Amino acid sequence: TDYLKARIASIIMLISSLENFMNQKIPVDFIYERIEHEKLKKYNHKKIETHISFKEKLEHILPKAINNLNFWESKNEELEIIFIQLLVQLKK
Repeated sequence: TDYLKARIASIIMLISSLENFMNQKIPVDFIYERIEHEKLKKYNHKKIETHISFKEKLEHILPKAINNLNFWESKNEELEIIFIQLLVQLKK
């Protein structure tokens, strides 16, 4: 059980550090817009940090925030590897 606790803690720390890194790359004055229930909803930096999922930040917000909308276009394989590795670690 100590092994399992250590493994879970390391996975949580990994995901938290990656999300923290993404949050730091998003400019403070950045506004993210998306359609929810047929309405345009706007998220400021603070709301992005607390209300947007890790996956959405990685796939959609980060490329917009760094002004490179094609960021993942050439790195689709790398993005899939990130998600697969996270899932593998969670299942172990």
